[in-house]
Amino acid sequence: MKKLLLLSVISLGIGLGSNTPVQAATIALFNNPQYITQDGSQKLINILKSFGHQVNIFTSFEQSAWQNATKNQLIFIPNQGKSILPNLSLETQNIIKNYVATGGGLIASGIENTAFPFLNTLFAWNIEGNFTNKTFYLNTNNAAGTIFETETAPSSVKPAFPTTPASIASLPSGAKSIYDNGGNSTALFVASFGEGKIADITFGYGEVTPEPGWGKITDISVKYVASQSTPTPIPEPSLLIGLTAFILGGVSSKKTQ
Repeated sequence: MKKLLLLSVISLGIGLGSNTPVQAATIALFNNPQYITQDGSQKLINILKSFGHQVNIFTSFEQSAWQNATKNQLIFIPNQGKSILPNLSLETQNIIKNYVATGGGLIASGIENTAFPFLNTLFAWNIEGNFTNKTFYLNTNNAAGTIFETETAPSSVKPAFPTTPASIASLPSGAKSIYDNGGNSTALFVASFGEGKIADITFGYGEVTPEPGWGKITDISVKYVASQSTPTPIPEPSLLIGLTAFILGGVSSKKTQ
């Protein structure tokens, strides 16, 4: 019995990541106004909330802020008007990488000269831009069997401002283009890093009304990353010790009765 109870306590601290699709995710969204374009980020926040997601905004570059962000199901970096990379210490970069590698989710969005370098630096990728004004279509082969298929993602989406697609040829190994133009440009791709999932939405949310499909695509992308990557937080050691002592104490008292 002791062994069974101890295993129960341990399971509280070392939960396995869930692959069950979510309907609402907890999102840590970085929104420092000196670096993130506010018009686009506010529209993005409104979109996320309209679909029932919980948005926890943070603005600090301090390591503690990013560590706290890892308590969420995913971290969202909106369009960077100014690159955040110079302000991310190596320690903070490692926090983000380790979070994703152990099952956390990450979504980046926005223009190529800030979003792609951010991902390239963190994950040693070499993503390049490949601009086009053509309509993007759902890649049904890559979407098959994923939430992009089951949630009935829009069949196509127009490149509303600002959309800066990535070159499919430059995507990391194993990455899949979900929306592309049938050529070498992708407006949305997904990739894995360790146990976690990453999505890059090459849209800055500056213009949503003319192309509402981006809102639905954003919602499904969040659900995809969160359902694939939902790490279970490990309780504080003191809590585990307290729970263990409490349970063992209860077992001992029953034996003496």
